[in-house]
Amino acid sequence: MQIINLSPTTILEGEVPKEVWSGKKVSYKHLRVFGCRAFVHVPKDERSKLDNKSRQCVYLSYGDEKFGYKLYHPITKKVVRSRDVVFFEDQTIMDFDKEVQVETRSLSLVNFDSDDDDDDDPTKTPNMPWGDTDAEEGNNNDVSIDGVIESDRDEDQSSDGGEGDVLGSQHTKLPPHCSQQVGAHTTLASTRVRIPSSRYSPHEYVLATYEGEPICYQEVIEREDKLEWMNDMEDEINSLEKSNTYVLVDRISNRKVLKNRWVFKLKKEEGKASPRYKACLVVKGYEQKDDIDFEEIFSLVVKITSIRVVLGLVDLYDLEVEQLDVKTAFLHGDLEENVFMEQPEGFVVKGKEHMICKLNKSLYGLKQVPPQWYKKFETFMVAYGFG
Repeated sequence: MQIINLSPTTILEGEVPKEVWSGKKVSYKHLRVFGCRAFVHVPKDERSKLDNKSRQCVYLSYGDEKFGYKLYHPITKKVVRSRDVVFFEDQTIMDFDKEVQVETRSLSLVNFDSDDDDDDDPTKTPNMPWGDTDAEEGNNNDVSIDGVIESDRDEDQSSDGGEGDVLGSQHTKLPPHCSQQVGAHTTLASTRVRIPSSRYSPHEYVLATYEGEPICYQEVIEREDKLEWMNDMEDEINSLEKSNTYVLVDRISNRKVLKNRWVFKLKKEEGKASPRYKACLVVKGYEQKDDIDFEEIFSLVVKITSIRVVLGLVDLYDLEVEQLDVKTAFLHGDLEENVFMEQPEGFVVKGKEHMICKLNKSLYGLKQVPPQWYKKFETFMVAYGFG
């Protein structure tokens, strides 16, 4: 299917259809052997530091309308698409297993002899350099062999002349006065009881002393760093009062009063050893009722096409581009509905405990925050002649 237009045809008297159509000499450099072995690059965001940087796959075809090649991943049994691929066109999926078999046959062979053999026996195996290879005297020379590598019995026998037979079971007992040839990577099962270390790792010591971020106000007042959190909460309340975000009013019957909570965050600043304490007051917007506490929650979002058009005009007319960031943007929107909220926990005004907050401006958590911020931004831009 991929090479029909790249192959000579009798209808065109042996000429290549694509050459006739384009008038250019066709290139066959991009063609790959179907079913060949390929390694697909794994992006950084899809792997950890210890993971492999590539996946072993089988080449299927080219991308029809999308970029890259189509490949089959045998482990996940899924078809993947990528353009970062290294091909081994002289190898196929059958070579995957051959590598394992070759590696198995290349392992050096070691004889395990019985303790009853003569010391002068020239085939006596020297002391093994592994570690836990001592066997107890009361086990009747029964040895448990683990970790035997599975392989193709017939292929091993034909290539090695019957030597290096694969053990049929996971635990095989060797009879007295008999030696068995196994791979050098095979280890003996140890009967020693291992005692775990009582020493903690460094990260466990850190976890034992690190308090982390508090999840509620009650936790803050019980912490050692209570003063730092309380100072930032006071700054947050002062900022809300300065911007006239809410005013205290008498409680209204038959009207939903929203609850709120504090959200705490430790922010690491570059160049500073200690983190910055940040407390934010958030409204529980999931308690809002449609057509009562809000009417519209949709907000316009810029499309990438619009950004490209603007950047194209900038390049065409040799203009300058400036980027800005509005801090606490969502807190600048004015509310059109009457929304009521309980007084913030820990900052209830004395003598006015019965009163509630009537919101004049947006707070994080409200459903109508995005459209209200857009309306505020639109008003500002139109006032400066960008309408």
